[in-house]
Amino acid sequence: MLSGECVYTAGPANDRQHAVVQAFLHAWSAYKKYAWGHDELKPITKFYQEWMGVGLTIVDSIDTMYIMGLHHGIYTRCYFNVCSKADISQLDLLHGTDK
Repeated sequence: MLSGECVYTAGPANDRQHAVVQAFLHAWSAYKKYAWGHDELKPITKFYQEWMGVGLTIVDSIDTMYIMGLHHGIYTRCYFNVCSKADISQLDLLHGTDK
């Protein structure tokens, strides 16, 4: 791929891929409900855990959403500053808008 060239994915193409996307959305929904803005969700206790304190699950999930064809779910106007914590409490990544 050339520098600057965009690649778009169409999303799930078969039942198995659709099931994987649905599993991701299930996990993402739980993260948003119980651990939004924190590094990771502990699903059994429904509590969060910090490692770096910057919302690592959000950062890690952006490319996953893109690969799964969830382009509408990527909030592209979110900027992270490594020198200070980003205020991500008001972002809705699956709808691309502020809450």
